[in-house]
Amino acid sequence: MTKKYFTHHLGRAPQLLFGAGLGLLAAAPSLVQAQMSPAYTLPLNGTTQYGLVPNTPTLEIATGTVEMWVKPNWAPGSYNGANPCLIGERTVDNANTRFSLHLRDDLTGLGIWNGSYFMTVNYAFTQGQWYHIAAVLKAGATDFYVNGTYVNSTSNGINTGVSSTKLCLGAAAAIDTRERFKGELDEVRVWSTQRTAAQISANKSTSVAANSAGLVAYYPIEQNTTDISNAKTALLKDYGTSSFHGQVYNYWVPVITGISPASGVV
Repeated sequence: MTKKYFTHHLGRAPQLLFGAGLGLLAAAPSLVQAQMSPAYTLPLNGTTQYGLVPNTPTLEIATGTVEMWVKPNWAPGSYNGANPCLIGERTVDNANTRFSLHLRDDLTGLGIWNGSYFMTVNYAFTQGQWYHIAAVLKAGATDFYVNGTYVNSTSNGINTGVSSTKLCLGAAAAIDTRERFKGELDEVRVWSTQRTAAQISANKSTSVAANSAGLVAYYPIEQNTTDISNAKTALLKDYGTSSFHGQVYNYWVPVITGISPASGVV
């Protein structure tokens, strides 16, 4: 399955756009611009919503690749210096961090925190736009790609001395609200292999086979992830062969029914 995320210039006259996953982003007198979006994503409100996968040693890769589509949706600088987190294995205690990937608060770059250093590379992101991000995690270095193109590298990687951490999507840690991501995530993949530039570019806009070599976990965010039909189990489904399922949190308001007032109470 191919997913569409990219911006298209449609002409100089305003146009009314219809179709699954197609949204009008900007209509200026001289240009109409639209961006294709997937039908189903993981929306995150930046305050309460996140996904969490229980700890398993297999998810604690020493080297490998983490990739996903991201859509930041905050005004630059509105996090007051905190850097919204895409995905991580850590606790709120900085000492218990394997890694976490972040966009800068001001949307000027992205980087990795490993409990000792937060190192970033420069990239100009735009609020409300989709980007494919891949981090190739090596021993002591991380290579960053945006939209299939190599950007730059940092000189830090995964802190392999830490273990027993859960995998968190859209937040640095389940109990830490400071760096929760506001926007959308999609097609989250964790690999135990260091993906090549050619592999990243070729597969960024398509789904991958569940049994792909090196695929540890795969969260493509399908139709019912945040649908009311999923409210009871709140399943964050791993579509890979390992079935490292998690849960999504704070997407439904509890409804209390069947309670009658006590006798004499009005």
